[in-house]
Amino acid sequence: MNMRKIALLAAATAMSSSMAFAAPAFTQGVSIAYGSDSIASSQPHDTDGYRLAYNFGPNNWSWYNNNLVVYLQASYAYWHTSTAITNGGKNNLNVVAFAPVARWYFASLPSVAPYLEASVGAAALSNSNFGNRMLGSRLLFQDVGGIGAAFGQNKQLYASVSAIHYSNAGIRSDNDGVTVPVMLTVGYQFS
Repeated sequence: MNMRKIALLAAATAMSSSMAFAAPAFTQGVSIAYGSDSIASSQPHDTDGYRLAYNFGPNNWSWYNNNLVVYLQASYAYWHTSTAITNGGKNNLNVVAFAPVARWYFASLPSVAPYLEASVGAAALSNSNFGNRMLGSRLLFQDVGGIGAAFGQNKQLYASVSAIHYSNAGIRSDNDGVTVPVMLTVGYQFS
C-alpha cells in the first residue's frame, strides 16, 4: 500500500472517529408545577398536587426559525384527592411519565416569547384506582396542553398554565381518567 493511500485512510479514520465522539449541542432544564382543580372552579375541589420535570434534547430539534421546538421530558407527579375512596382506590397517586413535547413560539418580543405547548406520552401510576375513579390500568397515556411565556434573551426562564390528563384512551373498559385542569409551572433551561 503506498503512502498516499495510508495517509488518506488515516485521515478518514481520524475524521470519522472525531465525528463519532463529538457530543451534539444538548439542552436541558427543570421545572416544578402545582396543579389543582380548585383554581378554575367554584365547585369543591378534590384533586391537587405537584409535578417535577426534567427536559432534555438536542439543540437542533427546532424548525421554522426556531419557532417550533421539540424536546423530551421525564417527570414525576404526586396527586392527592379528598374524594371518598371507593373500589379499593387510594387517595394518593404517584406518576412517572416520559413524553416528547412540542413548543410553538407564536411571537418574539425583545425579552419575552409567548408559546403554546402540547405533549402526549406514557405514564406509569402507583395505583389503577384513584379516589372514586377507576383507571383500568397502571400504564396510561399522559396528555398536557398549555400556554406560557419564556423570558430573557435566551428564553431560559419560563412560566406556563396548562392542563394535564391521564387515561387509557379507551383501551380498557374502566377509563374514568384523571384531569387536573389548571397546572401552574415555572422552569429554567440550563443551555
